[in-house]
Amino acid sequence: MDALQDPQARQAFIRKLRDLADSLETPENTLDRIAFGSLTTAVVRTGIELGLFHFLSKNDGPATLEEVATATLANPILLGRLLRHLSANGVVSQVGINSFQSNHVTKNLCVPGVEAGVNWFFEGLGPQYMELPAFLKRTNYANPTDVMHTVVQDAYKLDEGDNAFDWLQKDPTTLAIFQNFMSIRRQGAQETWLSVYPVEEETKSWNPDKAVYVNIGGNVGMQNAEFKQKYPSVPGRVILQDRPENVAKAFQTPGVENIAYDFFTPQPIKGAKFYYFRTVLHNWPDDKVVEILKNTKSAMEEESIILVDEIVVPDVGASSWTTSIDLTMLCGHASTARTQSQWDEVFAQAGLKRLSTMEYHGHTGESLMKLQAL
Repeated sequence: MDALQDPQARQAFIRKLRDLADSLETPENTLDRIAFGSLTTAVVRTGIELGLFHFLSKNDGPATLEEVATATLANPILLGRLLRHLSANGVVSQVGINSFQSNHVTKNLCVPGVEAGVNWFFEGLGPQYMELPAFLKRTNYANPTDVMHTVVQDAYKLDEGDNAFDWLQKDPTTLAIFQNFMSIRRQGAQETWLSVYPVEEETKSWNPDKAVYVNIGGNVGMQNAEFKQKYPSVPGRVILQDRPENVAKAFQTPGVENIAYDFFTPQPIKGAKFYYFRTVLHNWPDDKVVEILKNTKSAMEEESIILVDEIVVPDVGASSWTTSIDLTMLCGHASTARTQSQWDEVFAQAGLKRLSTMEYHGHTGESLMKLQAL
């Protein structure tokens, strides 16, 4: 099983096992798996609220229903019903009458990024997914391209003229859930752009008075913190740029400048070495991506590089995560997760040339694309 230490080999093995399980399903099995999927997500969300998975994972062995009820303050009859459903779906293990314990999935749900992801996907994205069929029918199954006419407007009955980002700013509770997920999803991950890009080699003689790394649309600055942690001695200014309300909540990382900036205006930081976008451009349709990149290009000098850290969808064999992100972008932003040829097309429209693509996370397709001005 040593081969399964390789992430791509492990994902391929999981896919084969799931294909095998699917091939054995009766029609009733298929109905059960698909139709009740959203219910299981809702029960998992409830379990997170109760602290259920953390309690079971900290226990050395099984816990009785009474012990779980005491720890979570939930009604034991209700709790038993929830736990039976979770056990039936492999989320916890029932080992006896009214006796439950954690398993591998339970422990996975205690990982901060996973826990935050369930919260965000349920609270922020679930209503959009439920609205998707009706939206597509109303729009005659056209591919959405207008950021002001998406599923999110219908799902949340937004004010006229508001897009998904406006909605989040007006809903601080959901915004906090989103920002928590985005700030910790890949926290501590071994595979990031910093693991594949030769930062030190390309910045050996960089002018310390100039910006070396500008993280555009970087939310609260997790990428800036990771950059400074890995490369504390790289010369040059390290800058976070985002909307004022996000910058106000940003990490106060030593050596990082937090600056409010709208990327639909010309980039004010001139001649930086790296202009970096992480999962920003997939939030926008092609015409907006071109506008954002042109505004960045206007600030570039001869040694400047744009780094686009995004999903690159394979032409064949895309993972469930990748296709799910693609359709999530459709729902919220009339945008898309792009194939390499689709990325290259928008880069060319912005007057940019892709020099290389370095994939660093095979399952998700997360890759770093290096761009140069034409």
